[in-house]
Amino acid sequence: MQKEIIGFLAGILTTFASLPQILKCIKTGDTSLISTNFLILITSGVFLWFVYGIILKDIVMIIFNFISFTLWFILFVLKIREIINKRNIKN
Repeated sequence: MQKEIIGFLAGILTTFASLPQILKCIKTGDTSLISTNFLILITSGVFLWFVYGIILKDIVMIIFNFISFTLWFILFVLKIREIINKRNIKN
């Protein structure tokens, strides 16, 4: 039981750690200080943890990594949109 509580708390903390950054980027529309390579790596890594959770049939790992992937993917999309918009302005 204790390991499930630890896993659940770890899932909450690591999953929602990205939320303040995402909300700030949505509010300001600015993702310029976030590395594109970082977003590619973190989004891919979290997706692989999600897949790993499916393989292990670990519901806590599946749920929190799915949520985390979704949040990081949103930030990734915001970053790509900003890159595209900057290129369009230059042209």
